[in-house]
Amino acid sequence: MKTSAHRTFVGFLVGALAAAFAAGSAAQPASTAERGSPRLPFYETLLSFDTTTGTTPSSELVQGQEKHFYGTTQMGGAYSVGTVFRMGANGQATVLHSFIQNGQDGFLPAAGLILSRDGDLYGTTPLGGAYFSGTVFRISRKGVYSVVHSFQGGPTDGNQSYAPLVQTEDGRLFGTTSFGGANDMGCVFQLTRQGVFSIVHSFDGTDGTFPQYGLTLARDGSLYGTTVRGGDSNSGTIYRIDRHGAFSVLYSFEPAITGASPTRLIQARNGHFYGVATMGGTPASPGVFGGGTVFRMTASGSVTVLHTFTQGAAEGDYPTGIVQARDGNFYGANANFGGNQLGTLFRMTPSGALTVIHAFSPGSARYPNDGAQPLAPPIEASNGNLYGTTTVGGMSGIVPGYGTVYRVKLDDD
Repeated sequence: MKTSAHRTFVGFLVGALAAAFAAGSAAQPASTAERGSPRLPFYETLLSFDTTTGTTPSSELVQGQEKHFYGTTQMGGAYSVGTVFRMGANGQATVLHSFIQNGQDGFLPAAGLILSRDGDLYGTTPLGGAYFSGTVFRISRKGVYSVVHSFQGGPTDGNQSYAPLVQTEDGRLFGTTSFGGANDMGCVFQLTRQGVFSIVHSFDGTDGTFPQYGLTLARDGSLYGTTVRGGDSNSGTIYRIDRHGAFSVLYSFEPAITGASPTRLIQARNGHFYGVATMGGTPASPGVFGGGTVFRMTASGSVTVLHTFTQGAAEGDYPTGIVQARDGNFYGANANFGGNQLGTLFRMTPSGALTVIHAFSPGSARYPNDGAQPLAPPIEASNGNLYGTTTVGGMSGIVPGYGTVYRVKLDDD
């Protein structure tokens, strides 16, 4: 069975985090927020996961029309292989579905959910289903659940989706699988409203491989996506699929300059695309490895690096994604911080000036129930605040903990 970089990284971090926790959070550098700067927003833990609600949440949340939040956990629940949960504004959690290994259901969901035009939620799993190659599923906000598609693997189907879906104006769902397709290097697929599946594009390595982080629906109706490997330097690509289905590679990453292994893009208010590369980039000092980048890309594929992280630096490294808030700034998460695996949250201006707004420190005097290891960026909710997940930490009493949902109040900034 193939294992994605995402799953490998999660497994490594959960083990490494136990050592970081044992070393004592008091030894961790205090974040700027903990030093009491009045210019930084208020941070709090809303929900600490347990084995009932699920463990190891590693994806973005989505907010429903009734203001509740919905998400997935990779493990835990009634059968220990993941859940779909609903959370109220103040952190009350309800399990809507516990995944099960029964030959039909998927399990170990790594991607977040989308709220579709019909009011239901849709998501993916990398494993399980009728062919053990993952699934696309639908679940109502009341918990009525069904599998929409079971991936069969290449050459005519996908295999292992770790990415969220997107829905176009005509109701079709688009997504990616990390494997499968004609060359077993991943594919972009679509599902019609009637549930008919087809492959839109199969990757072959030259145009990228392992499209792990999903698609972005641009304002012109085109789909933009990334691959974590392949391209000219085998460090990932950015591609576009226009409204007519034409595929084109816009950019191949250069690991020592623009970085490597990009995650999902966002389209900002100015029309440009922004994203992060989880590794690489040009470090500030010789002999120090780049720890990822934040970049801007025009619609035609011109890429500019706005910020390069340095491995082991206090601002964190291994960025996992960004979101643009209504204040015009970008907010994101780093999975590492100061040489350990705890992580940070940061704010970046459109010109690239970066500030750490929270350094995760579970067990600290100020944040005893704090989480750690955010493997997805936060979302901006309808109230203007940020909400996100951490894969470990919280008040479970178990080291390194089962994960959290946090809130950052930007209106207090």
